[in-house]
Amino acid sequence: MCFYCSVGGLGFSLEYSSERLRLPDNFKPFVVEAPVTEQLFNLTISSAGFDNRDIGFPPLYVDAQEPDMPRLEFYHNANRWIVFMAVHRDADCCARIESNEEWSDATLYLRDTAHDFAINNATMLLYAISGLKYNVLEMHASVIIRGDYGYLFLGKSGTGKSTHSRLWQEAFDDAWLLNDDNPVIRIEKDGLYVYGTPWSGKTPCYKNKRSQVGAFVQLYQAPDNHIEECRPSKAFSLIYSSCSGLKFIPESRETLYDIIVQTVNRVKCYELYCLPNHDAAYLCCESVSIKST
Repeated sequence: MCFYCSVGGLGFSLEYSSERLRLPDNFKPFVVEAPVTEQLFNLTISSAGFDNRDIGFPPLYVDAQEPDMPRLEFYHNANRWIVFMAVHRDADCCARIESNEEWSDATLYLRDTAHDFAINNATMLLYAISGLKYNVLEMHASVIIRGDYGYLFLGKSGTGKSTHSRLWQEAFDDAWLLNDDNPVIRIEKDGLYVYGTPWSGKTPCYKNKRSQVGAFVQLYQAPDNHIEECRPSKAFSLIYSSCSGLKFIPESRETLYDIIVQTVNRVKCYELYCLPNHDAAYLCCESVSIKST
């Protein structure tokens, strides 16, 4: 079985080696009948599993910064990448990705208990890496749409991004959630756009829609509500810390830099110090909103 998906106007395919493997429900809104013109990668999903983790050379990089976030171990040798994944920093590895140098052709070996986790994280990783050449950034953000524009709320896990999005929806009848964890933004000829994706964290919000970006808003918990517009240098650092990609690879990092510079030159970024109340939503909306034409 093979499924073609389109996310952010870019395509990828999921090829299953066994009929007992299934497509996670969150991908279904993004399935298309045929490959789109701009294809990022093909991922073959195998139930063969894996036993031996001793591959003969040390990891290039281990991403295990937060205890409750997935652990990724990156290995590189002889023009191939190997990535081991675990559901959190201290867990046993449950999946293995083997990819070519360009991240355009990969195989995911998984164990049954990690089916959806492994497919979601493997596709997110491949998309974040291969999408860079199309001026696409995968973000860690919650996105509210109001009018013709989307507003991305940034911040560390636990800051209150989802709560702030909910407050907008309660405060404004025309506000709706596009994605609650991993949207993508793309620089296009007529502007900067944000797209829904199959990846939305703990909130099941999988919408195959897009909107122009109105603003980025970095959230901080505070004893009162106030908001400040960021200078470009500050905006750069906030967006950089919220986007995905192989930042430990110089070439990938330089591409990220270039896309973020273009992004900062197109859209404003703010810092919102706030309480989890409706006044914070009203202040934020009044300060950052672009009126629809």
